[in-house]
Amino acid sequence: AQGRLVGYQVDENEVTGEVKAIYEALRGSAIKYINSVIDFTPESSDMVSQRVRLPAESLETASANCIDGTVLMASLLEAASLNPAIVIVPGHAFLGWETWENSSRWRYLETTMLSTHSFEDACARGDGLAASWLAQDAERKLWKRMALRDLRAEGITPLQ
Repeated sequence: AQGRLVGYQVDENEVTGEVKAIYEALRGSAIKYINSVIDFTPESSDMVSQRVRLPAESLETASANCIDGTVLMASLLEAASLNPAIVIVPGHAFLGWETWENSSRWRYLETTMLSTHSFEDACARGDGLAASWLAQDAERKLWKRMALRDLRAEGITPLQ
């Protein structure tokens, strides 16, 4: 799209190029992965909750854990008029995006690799994680892919 982020207006290959451009821009900002797991519900042995940084905080501190990086990337993809998703599996989160508008075809990206690996490596890891989880969780009890547009339709929106 000649240096522009135009969402689903060109073709499927350009969509991947837009996601790569956003990944590379974040990579240039030197955001580091941090393993910041804080259990906010220690009284409950079957559930762990974690504070999620807003995208502005992740950018300001140049750090993100798996959910922070996923929320940051999903927010940027949504701003580029793409349909991103937050994928949650036990103990981890990663990014998904629909490869073409209303196609139900998805690609995935491991955001924890942002400061250390190429876009292609992060996609290979994300696509591999997705394939593995989808194969082992046929009933989708553990796999949760939540498209931002669907969350917004349910009234779930960010604070700021």
